[in-house]
Amino acid sequence: ARDGEPRVRREAVKGLGDFRDAKLADMFIRIIGSDESYFTVYEALRGLGKSGAPQAFDTLMSATRQESWQGMIRQGALEGLTQLKDKRALETGLKYSAPGNFENTRVAAFQLIGETGKGDDRALDTLVKATREPSSTVRIGAAGALGQLGDARAIPALEEMAKAKDLPTYATQMIAFTINRIKAASK
Repeated sequence: ARDGEPRVRREAVKGLGDFRDAKLADMFIRIIGSDESYFTVYEALRGLGKSGAPQAFDTLMSATRQESWQGMIRQGALEGLTQLKDKRALETGLKYSAPGNFENTRVAAFQLIGETGKGDDRALDTLVKATREPSSTVRIGAAGALGQLGDARAIPALEEMAKAKDLPTYATQMIAFTINRIKAASK
């Protein structure tokens, strides 16, 4: 994790994150505050979220406000917050899911909404609205998050989205799987 080569650091930090160990939180926080590689910081943010450490929430929330190339740091922070599954992060997910943010940031925000927004109509409305946008990346991300949310009221929007001619085959299959998963869960 201290190698001179950024790609090596990134992969090392990514691997350490998979341990999901709260004892690694201080190391992740140190990397977040000092590493010059956005990609290494991105992995440290994700690892911090996976660690579930008590100090993770505040560090990740702070990182969502940090600007970086292509929104990499914000995306990593949102993905880390998704791993934490802390409902306090829903407002942040809603904020960064809005048009005007990078697509990768929006998709990460959708995942956060899907994880933390169960039972909140704003979460459902935000994701359903995103299924009607022009960008297939945004629509597919919203559909996946609707699957996480698991609200049967999303089925009509998903069925409508599945009819789109511009979606790749894997996306229409994913949508069908998501619809079936929501229907099975609601029985």
